Amino acid sequence: MKCQKELFDIPDGVTYLNAAYMGPLLKTSAEIGIPVLQKKKNPWNVGVRDFFEPPKKYYQLAATMIGAFADDIAIVPSVSYGIAVAAKNINVKAGQNIIVMADEFPSNVYAWVELAKENDAEIITINWPEDGNWTNAILAAINEDTVIVTGANAHWTNGTYIDLVAIGNRTREVGASLVLDLTQTLGVIPFSVKEVDPDYMVVASYKWLLGPYSLGFMYVAPRNHGGNPLEESYITREGAEDFSRLVDYKENYEYISVYSHWNW
Repeated sequence: MKCQKELFDIPDGVTYLNAAYMGPLLKTSAEIGIPVLQKKKNPWNVGVRDFFEPPKKYYQLAATMIGAFADDIAIVPSVSYGIAVAAKNINVKAGQNIIVMADEFPSNVYAWVELAKENDAEIITINWPEDGNWTNAILAAINEDTVIVTGANAHWTNGTYIDLVAIGNRTREVGASLVLDLTQTLGVIPFSVKEVDPDYMVVASYKWLLGPYSLGFMYVAPRNHGGNPLEESYITREGAEDFSRLVDYKENYEYISVYSHWNW
């Protein structure tokens, strides 16, 4: 790979390698984002299409990255928000268990701890494996009482690789849900929902996706469509593009056609 430094605002004499902490923003991202911010200074130039067309393009670009459809994607402000949506839509019963890795990032822990408390379920924390093989350790912990397996492509503290295809296969064998936070790897390690088949996947954009804070996306498997949102918003309801009829309250949510990816 040739040097990519010209894509970033990194001065001579600085070599930046710590995208695992925070990825540098691409110059092209700033060139897109700054005019959008400035447009708000003249709100009379902000039309209805500005509310809907950019998100639709975002859904498709995100879906293309992971082998999904635009219908499967939602924009989220943080990983914790997406995990909360997943937690709200997975049925957990007393006596079942939720599997998490030791020293997992808090955004993928707190919601599961609360969900377990509310339903008399158990949190099973996988200790650091002596041989360093997280994949085998997680597989060994999954049993018939497992309802949720949370994970990532790599442990966030040291980058240890985790085989999500194997974990996805085992999770489905016991009828559990697989929920992933790929913030640490998406953009640098290829990922396909067709291969892993998670129930939910969330990613923040400020690391390897080289984007800003407070922006990320969530994948929801088609089998989980039609669930309950974390909050109710007018803009997610059917017909929201017609601002003149917003008080004609709609029961149905808005969905993008699964074929909309052919339109971009």
